[in-house]
Amino acid sequence: MTNITGDAATFREQGNQAFKQGHYQEAIDRYTDAIHALNNEQLNDSIKNDLTKCYSNRAQCNINLEQYDDAIEDATKALEYTPTDQKSLYRRANAFERSGKLNQAISDAQRLMAVSSKGGSIDEQTYNLLRRLRETAQSKVSQQTQLNSKVQQMFETVISKSNQQETV
Repeated sequence: MTNITGDAATFREQGNQAFKQGHYQEAIDRYTDAIHALNNEQLNDSIKNDLTKCYSNRAQCNINLEQYDDAIEDATKALEYTPTDQKSLYRRANAFERSGKLNQAISDAQRLMAVSSKGGSIDEQTYNLLRRLRETAQSKVSQQTQLNSKVQQMFETVISKSNQQETV
């Protein structure tokens, strides 16, 4: 009889080593092996914690490979097991941001702030994420303002030409 939990720990450690070496697809494969081994176990707090780590680590690998939808899916799965896991919240917010889903990124950043503030101050990574989200939001507001101005100018031009034709 094999030790499934031991196998999962071995797979996870292999995933961690592959990640450190920049072999992200190999790391994803090892984390997936660990997840499969853990899914054969009776679900308890320890297994939930291990599943959270594996899904969260796999999410980071997917971010590094620019596979943002997969990263979002993995981080979401990690959060199903541990809803207040800061790494998973950060990684999902990061993946949302990188995939252009600003509203979802902001929502996760707010959740992350709420969770982080319970333990004291926020870390530098979270601060930088919040700063980038603010800059992106400000840029989008500026772009929208410029677009609204251009549409208004076009509308005024059309009205002006229409009025000129009516007077002729």
